[in-house]
Amino acid sequence: MLPPDEHSVLGDFNQTAFAGEGITATFSKRQSNYIITLQDKGQTREYPVQYTFGFYPLQQYLLDIGNGKLQAFDIAWDSRPRDQGGQRWFYPNSNHSNDPASEFHWTRHLNNWNSRCAECHSTGLDKNYDPASGQYQTRYQEVNVACEACHGPAAEHVRIAQAGQLQSKPGAGLTTHFAPPLSFQFKQNAGIARAPSRTTAKTQQAQQINACGGCHSRRQIIGEPDPARPYHDQYRLTLLHDPLYFADGQIRDEVFVLGSFMQSKMHQQGVTCTHCHDAHSGDIKIQGNGLCSQCHAGSVYDTATHHQHKADSAGSLCINCHMPATTYMGIDPR
Repeated sequence: MLPPDEHSVLGDFNQTAFAGEGITATFSKRQSNYIITLQDKGQTREYPVQYTFGFYPLQQYLLDIGNGKLQAFDIAWDSRPRDQGGQRWFYPNSNHSNDPASEFHWTRHLNNWNSRCAECHSTGLDKNYDPASGQYQTRYQEVNVACEACHGPAAEHVRIAQAGQLQSKPGAGLTTHFAPPLSFQFKQNAGIARAPSRTTAKTQQAQQINACGGCHSRRQIIGEPDPARPYHDQYRLTLLHDPLYFADGQIRDEVFVLGSFMQSKMHQQGVTCTHCHDAHSGDIKIQGNGLCSQCHAGSVYDTATHHQHKADSAGSLCINCHMPATTYMGIDPR
């Protein structure tokens, strides 16, 4: 999420147009302003872009519709390369009604940034919603996800860093500090590695779920979000039911992983987020089956005897059977 400028805006605002799904929109630039013009039932209305939202594989644009409400406009820019079908305007919610009365219409609550998006995409958020007037005066400390979103208040960290005393306090003065994840180990002739201390592994796992889970789960807020507090004291996790999950518990709708992960054998054994993902980029640490071979012996599982496919083929990849991707928003496989 960034203010619009020549660096942050990826979409083509050179008098381009989109017509379809009951929407007619023109995208233009006027001096330093990026403008989306809508034609609806003979009426024309202009909306200056307030913020960009996302960058790959698609970018949306937040528009102010009054009362402090920022809405994610539902024509997005496909930022993939042209040879992959990108560099175009498209409608990412073609499986939902675009009728103004529908909850999926861009002016309705499901596309409201203040209540649906901001909490996980900005840091130090205060929604400031007044139910009597229906107005928002939303504020944030950082426009994007920043250090304090996961590590909590960092005033003490800054103080001791400026004093050259980072080593003087456990966790470098951060409210929430994460030790490197415990390395799982293979016992002799074992096909699956285990944590040398399941108690330590589960403690580390709980710390990361408390910090990461709030934005990587489908849930309702029941307390003030705090990365240092237990997840279930802050959120009510959506249960495994149709149509959000498949019958075997795998992800179907956008449930953001945690609910499915918490029912897995990996979770039972103490595997946590940073065993597989870099905490800051979110990228996986190892490409291909090497990621899974950290705990699942390649000599047992990365073989044709197990996966029944030729080596180095798509069928031989662990994730293609055990974590198949689903495409959301038209072009975003996850």
